[in-house]
Amino acid sequence: MSSTHGKNQYLAWNTVAISDQVNDLSLSQALVEGETTTFQHTGETYIVGLADKTIDIGGPFDEASGKIYQTCINDFITGTVRTLDYGPQNNTTSNVKYTDATAYIKMFSIKSSVTGPVGYSSSFRLNAPTRTTF
Repeated sequence: MSSTHGKNQYLAWNTVAISDQVNDLSLSQALVEGETTTFQHTGETYIVGLADKTIDIGGPFDEASGKIYQTCINDFITGTVRTLDYGPQNNTTSNVKYTDATAYIKMFSIKSSVTGPVGYSSSFRLNAPTRTTF
C-alpha cells in the first residue's frame, strides 16, 4: 500500500458522513494487561487481556450547521448504539473500511479558548470492529 494524505479520510456515524466536520482523527487499539506478579518475583509479570479500541475525533464546533452536534450529541446523551464506518483513505470501492455496528460515543467535549476557535472532541468506543473494504 502506498502512502496517502490524511485529508481524504471518511467517517460515518449511523450512515451519516461526518468527515467534513472532522480535522483530527485517530484509531487506537491497545491490549489490556492483567498483572500476575507474585511475591519473590524479581520483575513484574503480566497476561494478555482483551483488546480496547477507540476512535477519537476533533474539529471546529458549529452548532448551527454542524452534523457532529446534530447527529452525535443526542446519541451521546442517550447512550445509543450505532454503526460507525471509518475509511483511512476514503470510501472508494476496494479501500479498507473499519465497521462496528455496536459502537457508542463515550465522550463529547466542547472547548473554547480566548486565542482560537471553539472546537469539539469526541471518543467512540468500538466493541466489535471488522476490517473489510468498501
